[in-house]
Amino acid sequence: MTSIYNNFKKLLFDGSINLTSDTIEVALIDGSGYTPDIDGHVFVDDVLNGSTATECSGSGYSRKTISTPTTSTDLTDDEAVFDGDDLSYIDAEFGDITGMLLFKSVTDDTDSPLIAHITADKFPLTTNGGDVNLNWAAEGILNLN
Repeated sequence: MTSIYNNFKKLLFDGSINLTSDTIEVALIDGSGYTPDIDGHVFVDDVLNGSTATECSGSGYSRKTISTPTTSTDLTDDEAVFDGDDLSYIDAEFGDITGMLLFKSVTDDTDSPLIAHITADKFPLTTNGGDVNLNWAAEGILNLN
């Protein structure tokens, strides 16, 4: 399930976020009790320093930048699609993954606007020292219809 933060929608429409030229990153979170507040959560810090979510940490973890970001039009489903390369973590041992925060990286968590909170059927996923590959859906990372 994907929850898109309302501030992102405004920033997308006014041109403050460009999904293909800005640095779009992913932070993995461990916060099984986290419920996205799409109205009140604006920056990464709102989630990681003020809610029940905590960022994963430990061996093999770092925030990842979406590489090869693309946008396209899916005429069959009447939607715009944002996609990028899948994410890989080597020798991952950093706890349970319950979701992903997608955001535009600016200076730090206090000024980096949230884009979306993404969960998947595979979550929670416990890391145990092996490699972890997180593959985006065939429909892309985000779809706007």
